[in-house]
Amino acid sequence: MVFVDAGITLTSDEKAQVARLRTYIDWGGRYPVATDVMAMAHAYPNSPPASYSTNDLPVIDTLIERVRQELMTALPVRGAFNEAAKQAELRAERPLVLAELQKLRQVEQDGMTFFYDDSQPDEPGAALACFCGMQAVFNKRLPGAICRCGTLYAHEEFWDSSLQRTMRNVVQYPAP
Repeated sequence: MVFVDAGITLTSDEKAQVARLRTYIDWGGRYPVATDVMAMAHAYPNSPPASYSTNDLPVIDTLIERVRQELMTALPVRGAFNEAAKQAELRAERPLVLAELQKLRQVEQDGMTFFYDDSQPDEPGAALACFCGMQAVFNKRLPGAICRCGTLYAHEEFWDSSLQRTMRNVVQYPAP
């Protein structure tokens, strides 16, 4: 299914190889036997599940190289599309974020506008250095700024479930 999602078509030999390797990937790398007896069932009666022979290696090597080439070819196109869509989304969000920040106390300094929420504690935050030279540490007390180059920066917090803690980030909204 991952290959289909990536737009990669497999030959019948490659499909068979992927199906056999999937059994191994699902459990063979960790357990000596499957944790579920049904996982031992397979469609290839002449070869046991979670195994491969040296005859399989050329098919695997060819598949890996072909997939790598196809992904490398597609990456710049998909990346450019995704980046363009992301920038359009950020441009659309900018007025809403700016409207919220403008409710806060504003301080002009060195051609930049900083937004302060005096009701929040001054605590560690996320540091930022803009390409034009502006530097700031954003947190709950300093949740946003408009740089002298026109870029809007806004502090955000999010829960990282893998780390089990709140993380800080600064979102860059392009100049209009």
